[in-house]
Amino acid sequence: MTHKFSIYKPSKDFVWTTNKVVYLLLLSLIGLRILISTFLKIEGTLFEKILYFTISAIFVSAVILKIINLGKYLPLNGELDGYLIFKNDLVQIGDESFELDKIRSIKISNEDYIGRLFGSQKGNFGPALSNGTENFLSLIFMDNSTKKYQFELVRSDDFQKVRKTLIIYYIEGKMSYHELINVLGEKSESDQRQLEFEIENISTAANRR
Repeated sequence: MTHKFSIYKPSKDFVWTTNKVVYLLLLSLIGLRILISTFLKIEGTLFEKILYFTISAIFVSAVILKIINLGKYLPLNGELDGYLIFKNDLVQIGDESFELDKIRSIKISNEDYIGRLFGSQKGNFGPALSNGTENFLSLIFMDNSTKKYQFELVRSDDFQKVRKTLIIYYIEGKMSYHELINVLGEKSESDQRQLEFEIENISTAANRR
């Protein structure tokens, strides 16, 4: 069964996020504090105390939000529309099919997947788990034109399901070896030796036809 990757189309509309709201409130209040103390020369007033209290409350709320959002997924903020399918002789994207001999180069970025912990770093107060859509496919054609697509990755090792097809792309000169090992996640020397063995076998079998 051919494996499919869902094509992701991000929304073009402005979307409010937890980080945007938190930082906008903080910057607005800090700016107001600077305005009061520097230009209006108002010090020690009840309003200033309320302002300090509000800023502190937002900081505390932001920390609480960060803890709550550690187990939440980033909203999609777009739609999944159609499928990306890798075949031995072509790349199918939605209703379009691009034959391999029309493609000069294939570049894939597939480091994101559903559930990847990405937002636990300092300064992020929104969801900490990825929705798996920060993956990209670029097709460079013989006339040097380029098409770029974004897609969803459900599991980190899903590209192993199209391993043989990607090896064929490499043999046909459509992917570099460096690109191939990165996409397949072959980091160790033993993994790369196994990959080279598979490349040799597939190449030999193709030449016998």
